[in-house]
Amino acid sequence: MTSEGLFGTNDYTVVENYHSLPPSGNYVSCLFGLSGEQVTGKAWFDDVTVTPFDSIAAVDPGGELTYVDTDVVPDTTYYYSVRTVDTRGLYSESVIKKIDLRLPKSVTLASPRDGIRVLEAKLTWEQVMGVDGYYVKVQKSGVKVWEADNVTETSVIVPAEQLEEDSTYTWTVQYIKNGVYSDVSEEWSFIFTKWPTVYDYISDMTETYWQNGWGNGNKDLSNDGNPILIAGVQYDKGLGMHAPSEVHYALNGNYDYFMAFIGHDDEANGGNGVIFKVVVDDDTVYESRSMRWGEPAELIKIQVTGADTLRLLMDHNGDMGWDHADWADAILYNLESQGVESQTAILPTTTELIGNYPNPFNPATTIVFQLHKPAKVELEVFNILGQKVTTLVNKRYDAGVYRIKWDATSYDGGRLTSGVYLYRLKAGKITKVRKLLLLR
Repeated sequence: MTSEGLFGTNDYTVVENYHSLPPSGNYVSCLFGLSGEQVTGKAWFDDVTVTPFDSIAAVDPGGELTYVDTDVVPDTTYYYSVRTVDTRGLYSESVIKKIDLRLPKSVTLASPRDGIRVLEAKLTWEQVMGVDGYYVKVQKSGVKVWEADNVTETSVIVPAEQLEEDSTYTWTVQYIKNGVYSDVSEEWSFIFTKWPTVYDYISDMTETYWQNGWGNGNKDLSNDGNPILIAGVQYDKGLGMHAPSEVHYALNGNYDYFMAFIGHDDEANGGNGVIFKVVVDDDTVYESRSMRWGEPAELIKIQVTGADTLRLLMDHNGDMGWDHADWADAILYNLESQGVESQTAILPTTTELIGNYPNPFNPATTIVFQLHKPAKVELEVFNILGQKVTTLVNKRYDAGVYRIKWDATSYDGGRLTSGVYLYRLKAGKITKVRKLLLLR
């Protein structure tokens, strides 16, 4: 479709260089009609004084304008033309824009981004014009745990009581039109997380090492001394840094988990993003993707049970410019009343790794061991290649029988795949190893 075919013949002189238009030039817009139809109804004219041409506004060369058409029919394709006219009555060539409002095969999911942790399971998707509603389904390991039908908005909040902490859930959406459900959307996942009730902000603690890439960096403020702000969300606590940066903390085995929101601070728009790394003792247990300006913060949760040191690093991803980023609301905490550990009143006569139940298991299993005397205990899980995937216990226990629940997640909270895993108990000079089978 060409401008000549749309406008027919006219005597106007075409101005092809948009930047040559004087500042007083106006944008005019015309809706040509439905795709594949004779242009009727919303007529087309060369005379800008005749409706439905819309004089949007005056704009300086290089400026931008927005046009909103509220008179559209769903499930329809439209073509829009935009051209400029100057004070001499000279027109530019038309720019043709195709807008396809036909129903898609499925819904496009929007947030939360696939695979991230969330404190609130607010699921959002893109609007499909002209539909009657939406059907949302949430599953865990292929089993439906929650659903919502005939949703009229483009978001829902899954009730927290329907979700288990540190569990991975998948969700899909379908639109509904005249009682017919669309194809199922792409399947995304999220990890439900609870914020602890007792914790220590790392910005209130004394670090053992502090290095910042530009300036000094700040506690509870951004790198430049502003409020910590990531994608428009303000955080009162945290570390405001500039990559490359590195901060160390001495844990001395006193904490079980580190949590923080990570992201590029709003005060610096540029660069190719910042990469966050978490090192526990000498192991790099977490490395983020490149976090760019304007992207929402992501919540991370890292197990640090029994660890002596925590190192928080930022990498500038190849260019040291505009790399202002934050460890927002960063905390350390211990396990509370989460039911992960219990002790019986009967004292055993030997130290044993009794086993785990159920086995095979999905999604969680309980590992049982007993101690005949107090000992420093390490309980670790390895894959079949001998690579450690997580540490469940690393502290001193009194004599007794203990039950440790494991939900088949790794150091960084990632969901492990099906397979055979080994779990090892070290208590004093005693070492015991057993196998367990995870079936997803």
